[in-house]
Amino acid sequence: MGTPADDFRKSLSDAGYTWDSISAGALLDTGNVRSGRLLSHSTSYKALVVHDEASLPAETAERIVKFARAGLPIVVQGSVPAAGTSLRSPATEDARVKAAVATLRTLSNVRFVTDPAATAAALARPERRGRHRGLDRE
Repeated sequence: MGTPADDFRKSLSDAGYTWDSISAGALLDTGNVRSGRLLSHSTSYKALVVHDEASLPAETAERIVKFARAGLPIVVQGSVPAAGTSLRSPATEDARVKAAVATLRTLSNVRFVTDPAATAAALARPERRGRHRGLDRE
C-alpha cells in the first residue's frame, strides 16, 4: 500500500491518463491557454489537476483562475487551497487565495472532487463540465 500521493497517481494511470507534475512556483512561468490546452514550452496539457493543496501562493491561485477563464479544464482534488504561503502579508494573501478559489467555483470547466477516483471520473466526463477529455500530454 502506498502513500495518498501514490494512490492518486495510480488512479490516474489505471484510468489511462498520463500526467506530469509542476510546482506552484513553476506554474507562474508556464505558458498560456489556447484552444482549451495549457501550452508549456514544447508540451501541451489538456487539463490541470490541483492535487491536495491546502495552501498556494496567491499569484499561483490567480494564475489558475486565468487558465480556467481561458478554457482550460481544472480539477481541484482533495484539500482546497484556503491560505497563501507568504509570511510578508498573510491575511492579504489568504484573502486573495480564497477569492481565487471562490471564482473557480463559479466556472463550468472547474470541478472540485474529494478522492482520486473522482479525479479520473471528472477528467473522463467532458459532457458534464467543460471540454476536457484527459490529463495526457501530447
